[in-house]
Amino acid sequence: MHSRIIQISKSPIRKDDFIDKDGFDLEDYGKFGIDYIADLEDSSRKDEIKEMESMFPLQIFKVKGKNSVLYKDNVWELKNLCVSKIKELVKNTDVEEFFDGDSYRLALLLKKPFTENLFVMDGCLYSSMNLINHLLKDNFSDGDTIYIGNILDYHHC
Repeated sequence: MHSRIIQISKSPIRKDDFIDKDGFDLEDYGKFGIDYIADLEDSSRKDEIKEMESMFPLQIFKVKGKNSVLYKDNVWELKNLCVSKIKELVKNTDVEEFFDGDSYRLALLLKKPFTENLFVMDGCLYSSMNLINHLLKDNFSDGDTIYIGNILDYHHC
């Protein structure tokens, strides 16, 4: 399955400071199930940034410019939505379904509740759960500009 690694920052990122596929040691990122990383074509960059507006069930990014998005603090609502989805799935899963099939959907929802995309800030890689739970809360306020560096494609199993 393919997803993205999106470099973000509180300040503009010069092209010379863009992350690239050579900056990742796949052994270090094994917990994310990454088996390869590739550069994206520059022509798809604009579409990838636009895609950030809809990557979460509630909008937390709004495109501001060519290399930036506005942060919309919908994190609490997003967390509540996630917990509601988990409760609903559990409520609608009987014992037989849990052990014979539906447990995969629950495990996936618990492991990656929002998006498969990963985010890099200050050299650290964050899952969407960590982005929502720590990175945004600790670094950004509603209405702040988030600058976008490079966007990479990655494959995970």
